[in-house]
Amino acid sequence: MNLLFWASFGCSAKRMMPENLTEALVYDVDITAKIITEDGVETSFMHDWKVAVTLEEVNRDDSLRLRVEFLEAKWTQNLASSELETLPLEGNLIYVTAFPWGEMLTVDGWDALPEMPYQDTVDIILPLLFPNPPVRKDQQWVYRVLPWRYYGEIPENYLRLNQKIVANWTQVESNSWDYEGEWLAKTRLKDILTGEVKGSIESSGGWLTNHEWTWQRDISYPVSERQYFNGTIQRLEPSPIAK
Repeated sequence: MNLLFWASFGCSAKRMMPENLTEALVYDVDITAKIITEDGVETSFMHDWKVAVTLEEVNRDDSLRLRVEFLEAKWTQNLASSELETLPLEGNLIYVTAFPWGEMLTVDGWDALPEMPYQDTVDIILPLLFPNPPVRKDQQWVYRVLPWRYYGEIPENYLRLNQKIVANWTQVESNSWDYEGEWLAKTRLKDILTGEVKGSIESSGGWLTNHEWTWQRDISYPVSERQYFNGTIQRLEPSPIAK
């Protein structure tokens, strides 16, 4: 299935292309999560993934078709343990079409991913890998919207629902930014989730190198619960693309 994303800002100015991606970018993804139900029941878990991003094609509009492969996907509910179990996600892949500065356009293959315990972590991996900072010289406004599909349960009569992060960005150095803002998903009649996000990212050559974040959201449908996520994404030594 092809999933369409939208953005609330224009992109008519000349784009600043990143360095040519001739190698697979491999990221170490560490996520710690805590979920508290309406009854006060608390569950904590940790995910440890390795994710590879490989350039498949440069489209005529300069957007990029990227293969995102989950090389490793481990998890545990015992945060003190070093023994991790393998998730069904391991070995699967999706395809993302994005502009070079991170603005996501489409995602293919998402609905074919296998179910796994606490899929909420999969729900946030795309904006973590493609946070869309204001990297172009004429694009340094601080207010930015990052939308993507919500993969939780949604009310009847809705085929899909977008969630979004509305954040203010501060450029700390030439290749690093801090952000802070809101996390939202709404229908015409109901707030499905509201939350807050903050984090810091670094890039090199236009590609993400590090991302540290603390996100939390209150979900109201189909049951009420509060979810906390924090973690890091760190780029490892890149490996050549197989020819």
